[in-house]
Amino acid sequence: MNKVVLAANENGQKVDLYFYATHDYDRVEFDLIQYFKPMHNAARTGTYQVKSVDSREKKLPKENKVMSVTRTNADGRSQKQEVIDYMQDLFKKERSLGKKTMVLVSGDIHKDMGLSKRFPTVCDAMYALMQSGDKVLHTTPSGKSTTIKIKYHL
Repeated sequence: MNKVVLAANENGQKVDLYFYATHDYDRVEFDLIQYFKPMHNAARTGTYQVKSVDSREKKLPKENKVMSVTRTNADGRSQKQEVIDYMQDLFKKERSLGKKTMVLVSGDIHKDMGLSKRFPTVCDAMYALMQSGDKVLHTTPSGKSTTIKIKYHL
């Protein structure tokens, strides 16, 4: 994105940047994209599924309400489901080539899908697709980073 902003500026195009400190980043980002419809965020369309979260779960004072937001695309699939679908397509291609196993790295999936700051989502999808016999080859204390590596049996 830095290259896009720099190129636009060098070509004399108007570049608007918004900075807003919030704990509800995804919701604010979504609302801004829907309102301004910037050309570099054209793929970010869809809706949000919002559910209320008990404030005690987040260790906040009871008077504070926390909202949990899940980004979905135009057909209602969550980003996690999009990653799962992407991985299943990869598995299908490898099976068609006669492969029996496949090793995936979270950072590679994130990059290949063109995602931004969605490593927890990618890692959640990777773990969700694990079956008996699959093996985590590398992890981190959080279990959600660019270097999570899992060997899947196809």
